[in-house]
Amino acid sequence: MGTGTKFFHASVMQRRARNRICGIEKADGVWTNNPSEVQSEFRPFFSELFAASLLIQHQETVEAIPGRVSDTMNRSLICPVIDTEIHEA
Repeated sequence: MGTGTKFFHASVMQRRARNRICGIEKADGVWTNNPSEVQSEFRPFFSELFAASLLIQHQETVEAIPGRVSDTMNRSLICPVIDTEIHEA
């Protein structure tokens, strides 16, 4: 094995060890390091995290941002395109 390959292998092994999840705090507040319990907690956690209810929260955030396009500008942008406009462009 070359020096670069040894270095790469050592880097990968170090990162793999650092990224390993050994345990988590379950929804009920109890810490577990049982691999099957850790695995079974992930799906409901992330399903809840990315649930539709969060989209509503994001909608509230988006609505708080002032618009740059006025209603008049928007109507102009969504109206049907006329053939003469295409030829003139």
